[in-house]
Amino acid sequence: PGCSLRANPDLLTAVTTGAGEVPVALTIPNSVALSGLVVHQQVVALPIVAGGIAAATSTNALALQCGAF
Repeated sequence: PGCSLRANPDLLTAVTTGAGEVPVALTIPNSVALSGLVVHQQVVALPIVAGGIAAATSTNALALQCGAF
């Protein structure tokens, strides 16, 4: 309750962490053709404990526009 998916799940990545933090790196080529491209990102955390998923939480959505402004 209260969590909304705000980005299309076009690319899904599963990561594990023990520290509660997940570093995310996205390499975008230096190309004029990508100027103005908007990329959306959102993280949904599914803590797994013995017996299954304990809860589901999500971050706010992030919108990144490529280019120099």
